[in-house]
Formats: sequence, C-alpha cells, structure tokens
Amino acid sequence: MMRNILKLRVINFFGAATFATYGLLIGVNPVLLLNGFITLVDIYYLVDMFKKNDQFGLIEVNLKNHEYIRRNIYLQRSVGSRY
Repeated sequence: MMRNILKLRVINFFGAATFATYGLLIGVNPVLLLNGFITLVDIYYLVDMFKKNDQFGLIEVNLKNHEYIRRNIYLQRSVGSRY
C-alpha cells in the first residue's frame, strides 16, 4: 500500500503521461483522452500540494498531571494485561 500520496501522484502522473503519448502516437483517442485527463488531474493536485504551506508546532505536556495521558496509560495497561 502506498503511504506517501506525493509519491503516488508523481508515479501516476508519469504513467498517465506515457500512456497519453502512446495513445497520441498510435491514434487511439480514448486512450489519449482518458490518460490526458488523468495527467491534468495529477498536475492540478501536485501544484496544490506544493502550494500548501502546512505548519506544525510542538507543545510541552506535563505527563504526570495530564488527564488524557494518564487515562491512556491506564487503558493500555488494563487491556494489555488481558492478552
């Protein structure tokens, strides 16, 4: 299974562009049109991916006093002891 959507889009772009060129060279319009459309969709999403500037930050959490962490540790210990 593909974990990286960028890698998937790039591979799909080159594959669709190759088959669109193949369809053009042998004169088969359905192959050309379908793969040309897929190529355009891949270009759209690749440009969109490169334009986004997602920023993430880290926050400090006090593990001893954080209710969410304490509940998860308790849950893991209680469920883990069953197996």
